Amino acid sequence: MKSLECSVTSEMFKNAFNFGIDYFVNPDKVVKDRTGTKQRGLGQILDDQMIGKIVEYGVCAIIKQNNNNLKEVIPDNIVKSEFEYGQPDIIRIKEKKGKERDAEIFIEVKNSPKNYEWLSVYDSQFDGMKKWEKKHITSKTKTDKIFVIFASLLDKQGERVFADDVDSGEHGFNKDELERIETSKIELVKEVETEIKCNSKTAEKIVNSGGQTPPKNSKKKTDNVKAYLTDYEKEKYFDCLSIDTQRGIKNLNNLKTTFVRRKSDVLGAFLKYKKLSEKFDFFYNLDDFKVKIDYVVLGKELDDMKKGGKSKQFPKDDFWASPEIFFKDKHGGPSLVKIRSTSKSKSQNGKLLKNVNEIGMKKKLTNKFLRENINKYQNPNFYSFPKQFGDIHFSEEINIFKSEKKSTGKVEVEENRQPNMKIILEVKNEISVSSDFLGEFNLTPETYYIHLWTRLEKLKNRVDIAIPKRILDQQINDEELQERIKIIAQNI
Repeated sequence: MKSLECSVTSEMFKNAFNFGIDYFVNPDKVVKDRTGTKQRGLGQILDDQMIGKIVEYGVCAIIKQNNNNLKEVIPDNIVKSEFEYGQPDIIRIKEKKGKERDAEIFIEVKNSPKNYEWLSVYDSQFDGMKKWEKKHITSKTKTDKIFVIFASLLDKQGERVFADDVDSGEHGFNKDELERIETSKIELVKEVETEIKCNSKTAEKIVNSGGQTPPKNSKKKTDNVKAYLTDYEKEKYFDCLSIDTQRGIKNLNNLKTTFVRRKSDVLGAFLKYKKLSEKFDFFYNLDDFKVKIDYVVLGKELDDMKKGGKSKQFPKDDFWASPEIFFKDKHGGPSLVKIRSTSKSKSQNGKLLKNVNEIGMKKKLTNKFLRENINKYQNPNFYSFPKQFGDIHFSEEINIFKSEKKSTGKVEVEENRQPNMKIILEVKNEISVSSDFLGEFNLTPETYYIHLWTRLEKLKNRVDIAIPKRILDQQINDEELQERIKIIAQNI
């Protein structure tokens, strides 16, 4: 919906650039990278800070346009030496008649992260918000006083923009770029045909693959594997090419990354606007960007579920599990699992595998049962099915099995070693699965296991208050999201 978006202006870019400069020159600000070992330069700081501030300015503009531009919404633009969780991102409001006052509700603006599955704030941050709420309660405010807004910066292709994002893409090429790619490809195909005496179809596959074989963890039957070379093809064909031809093929496959995602670099776009050099013409124009609001979370939704909210607390130094418990990994797709040996008779199922035990028909799995029968190794310990996830309910009875294999994970103390335990669901009909906390899942007739995984390499380092993004996707539609923005615009 257009009222959840706004175009990015040159003023937003300039203010974000100046904020990044102020941040860099402040001696109290940390300018090391995430490892804490390497200093970030001005360019990296500007990339990191500009995107977040542009998103913030865009949210202010969206709030303003949802109140017919009657209020000027003023964000906090001061770089403070000490970060204060208890301060809102929007601090002042200027009425149409010129009167300026403090904002009357707490707005926290967050840049929607990559591949995020949780809408969360730190526990200490939420405490600061609630302290602000108590201090600023007035009889005039008839609405929620805390709102956390998740928003994204999008480029002209509708792709989300991140400071470190140079992933490949298949769109956004102009005519000259397409011609350059196609010409290079035709020349390389001819070179490959000549060098190794193969047919044009094989030569084209070698060029398109970039000389790569499938990742070790990929499935042989998935469509994307067709774009790769087999180990045999790589050894017989690609490895026999000259070094120059191999390098040319790899460079061709890097062009898509260079042409598409790097065009949306915000610092590059701003320097193009400043007309410092014609070389910056490579980047998008400032008006090729827009800000879009993805979610608005109410303060009361961040309160514990016992109080009517939607959130749970996840402690520090714990495993940060994905709410997608029926999916194998970040590539998606149901995690099908074999539980029986192959039967010689077509009319009978094979015998259960030796590591699989049948539990029986169930319509509900309690959290206690799940915690006792599912675990995940995360160095240096095993972690159980999260207690926050609650019970799991099925729309009809299904057959439940347990898989238990000897652990191969390294443990600091041998006594801590546990078997890898999974629960397997044999689904005969299309069913719905529900959890009060995780929301609804729809499973088609297959055999699944409940799997715990995480995108984090390490354990959590803070206490989080979190809501699964998937449950808001199911419960909050665009109309409801629009209504929340209007409530903010009217009451801020």
